[in-house]
Amino acid sequence: MPADVVYSVPQATVRRARRRSLGFFFLFGLPLIVLYSWLSFLSAGRGNAWGIPGDMLLLALLVVPFMLIFLEGAKKNTFAIRTDGIQPPSRPIAKFLRREDYRIPYGDVAGIELEEDTSEAHEPGAHPFTFFFTLRNGKRFFINPMGGFTPLGRYVKTEKGIVHVYRLLKIVMEEVNAPANQAKAGRGEDVVIPAERFD
Repeated sequence: MPADVVYSVPQATVRRARRRSLGFFFLFGLPLIVLYSWLSFLSAGRGNAWGIPGDMLLLALLVVPFMLIFLEGAKKNTFAIRTDGIQPPSRPIAKFLRREDYRIPYGDVAGIELEEDTSEAHEPGAHPFTFFFTLRNGKRFFINPMGGFTPLGRYVKTEKGIVHVYRLLKIVMEEVNAPANQAKAGRGEDVVIPAERFD
């Protein structure tokens, strides 16, 4: 693991899952979409494609499942907490086809908020929680490792792992929200969290 990476889910596992989803789409989904479009073009002016009513419904049934597979694969990102920024578990649309992992420098984060449910007795961090990141461009994203259907929950499955991620993200929140670091970011300077802060 690089020196500036404090924590990361297995990069090879995420990239393998991403390649599998994208490969399935380009191998099966894209040819079917092209085939349907070609047949629709040939049948133009002669009624519906293949002589079947409801072309739009047929197109939706054909395209939507493969588009969902494409989007599911393309948005995957290797979650990592670094000294110089954070790699969220999902990437924005503009970064879908980039091979390298998407990273957000801490200087681009305007603030981090934590919502947690402490109504029941849990070990700190093992209770339901969500960290909300607000970027300086106004965009927001959240990190929630709870549950197998969240982008991060698929890789952080043990209570010990969840507690560890919670502790690290809390440190990130404290450092990024610190007035001194917000002032540095406002001046366009890099915000770096010392590695020893995570010890």
